[in-house]
Amino acid sequence: MDTLGHLLALLLSPANEQERAYVGQLADRVQQATGESVQIAFVDQGYTGERPSEEAEAQDITLEVVKHEEAKRGFVLLPRRWVVERDFAWASRFRRLVKDYERLPETVAGLHFVAFACLFLQQGGRHSQCEFITRSNGATVGYSASANDVISGSITPRCSPPSGSTFGLGATTVECSAEDEAGNDTNATFNVTVEDKTPPKVIVPSDITQRATSFSGATVNYNPAPTATDIVDGDLSSDKVSCDHATGSTFGLRITTVTCTATDSHNITVRDGRVARFQEFTDTGALSHALGEG
Repeated sequence: MDTLGHLLALLLSPANEQERAYVGQLADRVQQATGESVQIAFVDQGYTGERPSEEAEAQDITLEVVKHEEAKRGFVLLPRRWVVERDFAWASRFRRLVKDYERLPETVAGLHFVAFACLFLQQGGRHSQCEFITRSNGATVGYSASANDVISGSITPRCSPPSGSTFGLGATTVECSAEDEAGNDTNATFNVTVEDKTPPKVIVPSDITQRATSFSGATVNYNPAPTATDIVDGDLSSDKVSCDHATGSTFGLRITTVTCTATDSHNITVRDGRVARFQEFTDTGALSHALGEG
């Protein structure tokens, strides 16, 4: 895994053999996965010795054994070692990785890649976050940012705008900075994009039942007229709302479904979910008169 805890390569070894006996194979897989871009690898004292170092050097990787320079009493945090332990903690959140349930090493390896793929996707969203608008002035966006230092360990960065702020429509750059105990500071940025994906709401009249006035049916005027509201634009103008049967149209002797649509300023179109249905009952006298004339 890299210094951010991202899984690069995985190699399972038998429990009755030393892990350092497989340094060469693991280093080869790491270089294949990264395009031979890894130059240094931090390892614990279990990888001390000439053979692990030589096998890593054969893959153009320098092993750096992380250890204390002098004896310590009690628990002392080892530089870089906590990154590995943190990954173990992440993996233990997945039920199938808590215990060695699997019979085949290939299954264990595959489950690790699935678990860390889930973690990568979750963490990747922190660097470029997209939210849908929830009210007229934008959306409230929460995010998490972290920083790590080889000496100071985990550091809480300062970000502006802070998490939980309301972001307006469009892209906003969030700037984060962190400083370690020695006063060294660094900066990073990511974008939060708020998009209008909320369709307008079409308001249509209730179903209309009207008696026929002629053999052709009846002329029907919508009262009230169909309207629409949008979370960003508010009440939409009449030219933004249209129906496939306009008000004042003549409806025949049948049930006719009228569909109305509305489009907001961001070209999001919605059709009314509650259809207005118009039914004209036949006028017996008018119909008999018409038939008699025929």
